[in-house]
Amino acid sequence: MTSLFLYAFALLDRLGHSSVWGFGPVHLNFGPPDLAVDGWEAAFGTLSNTPFLQLTSLQPIVFGFWGGDYASATHTSRDSTAEGTFSALPLDAYLCLMSVPVASYAVEVTVGDPSGETASCLKLEDGTVVYEASTATGDFGIGTAVVHKQAVDTCMTLRACAASAAVNTWKIEQILCHSSCAFCVGTLEGNCAVSCNQGRLLQSRATGTFCDARPPLAPSGLAAGEVTNCSLTLTWLANLSGGEPLIGYRVLATTGGAAYEELASTSSTASFIDLAGLAGDMVYELKVQALSAAGDGDLSEALVVRTGPIRPNAPPSPEVVGIGQYEVSMNLTVPDYDGGDLVVAYIVRAYVQPAGSLAKVMQSSHTQVAVDGLLGWTSYAFTVSAVNSVGASKESNLSAAVRTLQVPPGEPWQLNVTLVEQYAVELEWTAPLFDGGESIAGYQVSCAEVVSGAYEVLVDTRVNHTTVRIEGLRGWTLYECRVAARNSVGLGQASAEKEVQTLPVPPYAPPAPTVEEVLLTSAGIAWEPPEGETGAELIGYKVYVRRDDEDTFEIVSNDTGSTNTTWLAFGLDMYQGYYFAVAGFNRIGEGKLSNSSEEAFTAAPGLPHPPEAPRLNATHSTIEATWARPNDGGSPLLGYAIELAAPGAPFTEVLNVTDRMALLTGLLGNTSYEVRVRAIGTGGISYPGEGATVVTEPPVVPDEPQELIVNVDVPYMADLSWIAPEDDGGRAIEAYEVFLGGGSETLQLRSVQEPSAYRATGLLGSASYEFRVQAKNEIGRSLAATTFFTTPQPIAPAEPGAISVLSLGQDSASIAWEAPANDGGSRLIAYEVWSSADSADWQLEVVLAPTGLGANLTDLVGDTLYRFRVQAANEVGSGPAATSEFVSTLPVPPFPPKNVTCENIAQHQQLVSWLAPVKEGGFPVTGYRIWQRVGTAEELEVAVNDTGSNDTEFPVTELSGNTAYSYVVAGISWLGVGSWSLESDSVLTLPVAPSTPELVAGTVFASRLLVRWSAPEDGGSEITFYTAEVSEDGMSFSLAANVTTTDAEIKHLLANTTYYVRIVAWNDLGRSLPSSAAYSTSQPVPPSPPQDVAVGQAFAWRVELSWRGPEDSGGRPVESYQVTASSPLGFAFTAETADLSLWISPLLGDTDYNVSVLACNEVGCSQGAHVTGGHGLKGFRF
Repeated sequence: MTSLFLYAFALLDRLGHSSVWGFGPVHLNFGPPDLAVDGWEAAFGTLSNTPFLQLTSLQPIVFGFWGGDYASATHTSRDSTAEGTFSALPLDAYLCLMSVPVASYAVEVTVGDPSGETASCLKLEDGTVVYEASTATGDFGIGTAVVHKQAVDTCMTLRACAASAAVNTWKIEQILCHSSCAFCVGTLEGNCAVSCNQGRLLQSRATGTFCDARPPLAPSGLAAGEVTNCSLTLTWLANLSGGEPLIGYRVLATTGGAAYEELASTSSTASFIDLAGLAGDMVYELKVQALSAAGDGDLSEALVVRTGPIRPNAPPSPEVVGIGQYEVSMNLTVPDYDGGDLVVAYIVRAYVQPAGSLAKVMQSSHTQVAVDGLLGWTSYAFTVSAVNSVGASKESNLSAAVRTLQVPPGEPWQLNVTLVEQYAVELEWTAPLFDGGESIAGYQVSCAEVVSGAYEVLVDTRVNHTTVRIEGLRGWTLYECRVAARNSVGLGQASAEKEVQTLPVPPYAPPAPTVEEVLLTSAGIAWEPPEGETGAELIGYKVYVRRDDEDTFEIVSNDTGSTNTTWLAFGLDMYQGYYFAVAGFNRIGEGKLSNSSEEAFTAAPGLPHPPEAPRLNATHSTIEATWARPNDGGSPLLGYAIELAAPGAPFTEVLNVTDRMALLTGLLGNTSYEVRVRAIGTGGISYPGEGATVVTEPPVVPDEPQELIVNVDVPYMADLSWIAPEDDGGRAIEAYEVFLGGGSETLQLRSVQEPSAYRATGLLGSASYEFRVQAKNEIGRSLAATTFFTTPQPIAPAEPGAISVLSLGQDSASIAWEAPANDGGSRLIAYEVWSSADSADWQLEVVLAPTGLGANLTDLVGDTLYRFRVQAANEVGSGPAATSEFVSTLPVPPFPPKNVTCENIAQHQQLVSWLAPVKEGGFPVTGYRIWQRVGTAEELEVAVNDTGSNDTEFPVTELSGNTAYSYVVAGISWLGVGSWSLESDSVLTLPVAPSTPELVAGTVFASRLLVRWSAPEDGGSEITFYTAEVSEDGMSFSLAANVTTTDAEIKHLLANTTYYVRIVAWNDLGRSLPSSAAYSTSQPVPPSPPQDVAVGQAFAWRVELSWRGPEDSGGRPVESYQVTASSPLGFAFTAETADLSLWISPLLGDTDYNVSVLACNEVGCSQGAHVTGGHGLKGFRF
């Protein structure tokens, strides 16, 4: 019986889905008698204490079992007829028929008891009530229903839905519609109520008629979606398949009324297809037919659809109709085909000829366009593209080349400053690359003071020279200059601006002074300071005066001593007009003189009248003058001033008296003199009176000098004084001859002089000397006067004379000084020269021999305010120092910046900062140059050539990650690059992704690779993992392994195939660049066994097996899996599948099975794999 049972299952599994197999009718007595009805044989028994039956007359065998509270059912058997046997079922008792094929069935039950009434309720498993009614004694009721069995391993069940339900027989009959049709509803003997296969009526098994498969029915409801100019999605409604499974669809199309041709096909049974590669702006008629093994199906109704528009055809070449200097006008022609859409615009392109480079692109919606923005005197050719909603057409052919008209020249370039002076600069430039089609005739140079910004044409040349000198500029002024070339067309575009600052200058002229207050002999003036920056601080003023009877100004104050703008002039002549002017001065020199002030006239009311000419009496050396009393002018007279004039000489006041008589002495003999008198009153002094002339008597020799006095206070000098002779002999004392001797020296003539005093210098200390003095006139010498003296002990030398700065450089100065007034009574042995920079401590520069009075000082600091001092030294010691005025060395490039530091801010960037130079060197710092040292490199390299601003920090970029950098900075000014700073400390950039690993070895197998690599530098951050990527074409890589070691196994490869492998290192900062290599796998082999074979779902007679693919495919794809199951009873099951799971059926419950799964590729099959844990399949029962 068991063998028969298994045979029924196996046969059912093979035949259960046949499209030509029918089932029924089956009549079952619903009781346990050992007979069937209608000639069907039945076998009854128990299996595991459960009643079951087998309908052995059926092919395949149908078996079933009773369930629920069937044991409480009561059965009555009277005869072998259907009405003679019945059962009374308790609630939920049921009979389940297994292995009934999947199909639609008509169900009929007979209910009745010949010996009594019945009240029955019977239903199917899906809840459909077959019968629910009562029958009288001897009557029989019939209930019918349709059930659709949709799975072979489910029961077809008749269940009692009320207590004591009576049932006699149960009849089921398959409704023979084709298996691909929908379930049909029909009667037991009649035709199907639902037609299948396009109207054919399928007959029941009783008629012996079956329908054959036919081609599928025509799809319907065609629709197009997502229509573009090259594609669309076609959808439809599927129809009946005609008895065979659909294997796909075919799409046919026609355009322009031609015959339909296949456009596309698909093996999918989905009701849509994406059509690509269609022609744009095209009307398509589309039809669809379904395909099956029975043939090509009926064609659907046609769907008419138009694809979207395409780009227009290229228009004809543009027609040039007008040419200007910078534009070309042209007419455009519409294209012969617009692509199915309105042309909305045109794109015109201009190409420089003959180079063919694109110069201009413009778009217009008109067919008459002007292409502007072109270059003058340049050849162009043009193309045009038409534009619709899809896009632009191809470009037309080039138009004929045309040349724009001549234009002014292009801009000159490389404008540079070649010379800078205080009031002038010289510029040079390079001629424009483009002359505009006409020869360059000259240049126009314009400059503007940066402060005002107003440009002014300073030079307008008419020659083609590229250099110019610009004069008449303001000193110490920042100018911005530019140059433009000129040809016969006009003035061209100006060059880029060039800044230049003139050198520092003396002060500009102050405004004309104003006269504040005028007295008899003085006048006060005031003025405004000069305007304009000069580059040097104003130190003071010089004051000039001019009498109204003179033509030139004379200086009356060489230095007012301050920058105050007032001055009081003393000692002016009364009744005299004066004019004043002032000039400022700074360290550069004296500035321009102001304009003259208004006249300041010295006068006062109440002055006396000038006296009349005096009466004169003369001797050889004297004149006696007397005069009359003048008018006092309204103020009391106080006295008289006597003025004397020698021949050819001006009057000089020689005497003041209160009487009206004066004796003039010391005159020359035989000489004509003129004498005049001025009256002095309380209101002032009169104008000079009228003069009188007299001739003195002939001259004689003078008397000897009188009262010689020697004053000796210091060892190196003696002051000798005397009184003139009482009588000069009528001739002026021409000179006094002074003789000096003593010590180791003989009496020698030391001086011939006019003054009556003499200072003897260069004396030695602790020495005795003698003086002799004689007066001399043109007649002869007087007798000598004599005196003796001794000098004190020697001392240190005196202070040297004024120090003059002869010249200044950026780091040098040339100075000179005068010898000291004395050597201290001991001969000089040296000069000491000192310097002080910016009022710092004095530094000894040089010690020189006493033979020279100058020094050239070097190694000075540029743009620094210096003072110099000089000391003389003798054997006693060094004397006091002479100190110069403040002077400044010439401007230099900037001083070194300080405290250079760098901050680690990014992987490839550091922020370098510093303190600005202590001095800019005389010109503003315009930027900084930054050098960098990479790691421990010997040489510095330029990192930033010019930061472009005076900011004291700058980000240095394009650095390597995790790398040490240090920096040196220097300022940049107009004079160039300044001194270098000290080097900063070295700072690391932030960590980066690792460097590239290096593949060092690879071991190949049929389906896997073992690769090994060397660890790269980690970029400052620990490497966290590696990824191995693989590719067959070297282009598209996929992840094959993710490891933390420096080796990896790459699996699931094809044998005898070249693979490209690349390794990438990862850290927290990202991934490295990949390393790569190519490897070829070995010849294929059979795969390894499948993995993890396991039991899944399980039912009474079938179970589901699942597994994972083999670890090694052997280098070729796994094509199938062979599954075998065998039992101790000898039942064997073998199946082949491409899936990773399989249902095994039919199986016998409560039976052990050995299951083996093999993986197979084109080379062969693996060894078998068994259920995980070694367990068999056991415990499944019916």
